[in-house]
Amino acid sequence: MACSIPVLVSNKVNIWREVQSSRTGFVEPDRLNGTRDLIRRFEAPSAPQRAKMSTYARAGFLQYFDN
Repeated sequence: MACSIPVLVSNKVNIWREVQSSRTGFVEPDRLNGTRDLIRRFEAPSAPQRAKMSTYARAGFLQYFDN
């Protein structure tokens, strides 16, 4: 997120709520199917959507983690 890159996390990673609420990446359950879904969802957005997610990723990092 700090490098403007959307993240892929399971719902067992402590920051999953921040990732989800700030639309800075994708969150799925901590299961094999969840991991598969993360990869599919990451590959699905168009170039403009990915650019927007990159912007959100940096902004989310600054909002939640840059103390």
